[in-house]
Amino acid sequence: MLKKLLLYLMVLCIACWTGYGYEFFINSEPIHASVYSGETFLGKTPLRLVGEESRTLLFTIRKDGYEAVREEVALTETGERMRFFSLSPERVSIVLDQKGSNVLLNEVSAGESPLVISGLPDGTYKIEKSRNAISISNAEYSHSMRTTVTETIFSGLLFSGSVAGMAHLRGIGDTMNAHAFGFASVVFGTILTYNLFKLSKISIEEKKDRIQMSGVSVREFTGTDDRDTFTEGMSHIGKEKWEEAVRQFLLVINLHEDSHFVPVSYYEAGYAYLQAGNYPKALQYLKDFVYSYPIYELFPYGVLHLFDVQLRLGRPADALSDYESLRPLYIDDTSGMLHADYYDRMVTMFEKTGGTRRDILDDLLSELDRYLDTYRSSPNYSKILLLKGTLLYRWLDKKEGAFVFEEIKERYPHDTETMREVERILHE
Repeated sequence: MLKKLLLYLMVLCIACWTGYGYEFFINSEPIHASVYSGETFLGKTPLRLVGEESRTLLFTIRKDGYEAVREEVALTETGERMRFFSLSPERVSIVLDQKGSNVLLNEVSAGESPLVISGLPDGTYKIEKSRNAISISNAEYSHSMRTTVTETIFSGLLFSGSVAGMAHLRGIGDTMNAHAFGFASVVFGTILTYNLFKLSKISIEEKKDRIQMSGVSVREFTGTDDRDTFTEGMSHIGKEKWEEAVRQFLLVINLHEDSHFVPVSYYEAGYAYLQAGNYPKALQYLKDFVYSYPIYELFPYGVLHLFDVQLRLGRPADALSDYESLRPLYIDDTSGMLHADYYDRMVTMFEKTGGTRRDILDDLLSELDRYLDTYRSSPNYSKILLLKGTLLYRWLDKKEGAFVFEEIKERYPHDTETMREVERILHE
């Protein structure tokens, strides 16, 4: 009884502390946004941060053409694991999906529709469609221009009339009325000067907007965007058409470089190459994913597939190098299936690298304990407990492993499959 109590306390301590530190993922829409802590550049999204000590950081997320976002986050081992930021564009984009119309931007041809026009500056626009053309022009100043021109002409006429009246009255010796017209000429001259200044300012602003309008980007609209292409790739994954799937994911990567589907496409391309048996290509895209495009939801899967590819290629030392670069690796999977894969990869890596790196098995034990502590009501609890017992019994502490097997026998006497496995290991 005392031994069981000591074992329970040891497990509880391991579950509460792994020595890992925190792991935190930052992603954004669009990707490739720069992440800063103060003035320190941390990297571009998607970004994975790891550290040994808990701390609180004020993140600033920036990308040209988008409004910056600032947010304070507490980074702890047991705290939240990811944040996603949707960046608001400073300029807007429009899609003209009508076919065969000549598109004019401020009377300059931009090509034939369907087109996507991106990066329109702030302002009011006039869109007119004729039989064969679509015209987009700055309209913010057109009403002001017409009004100001009218006011300028009217004030000019009044000013001229006042000056002429003043000159005529002076000529006939009517000094009093000449002074009145003189005062009116000053008033109307001031109004005329103001309107001329206003007209000049509007012309400058309109010219400035026209220059900004010339800086928008225009590309062909194919009718299929990043989402459609990615969805088609996933449908090929479901049908196990690996080569067709890869083609779609590469289209997303190459044609939509800032899309939030790009990181997932790197992962899926690597996975499809792995399933097709093209291990060098699988290695390339899985490495790109875990090191350059890590996202919280798929990161542990990508890492385990990367280890698998390295081991299949006969490169256990490279797998170990990646393991050291990428740890800590936290496995969040309520089913426990991913933990079973993790167990297989870590044990294989341990054996194929000489069986001397006990820290590999210690990390594995910590993850198994994390699962057992977090998902006590899981229907697969006994399977993970069996993995823990096997790990202890074979490599770490045979006596403690035997205690775990005794616990399994007491708690799951009717689980015949687990009971057979326990007896097999005990009699190896």
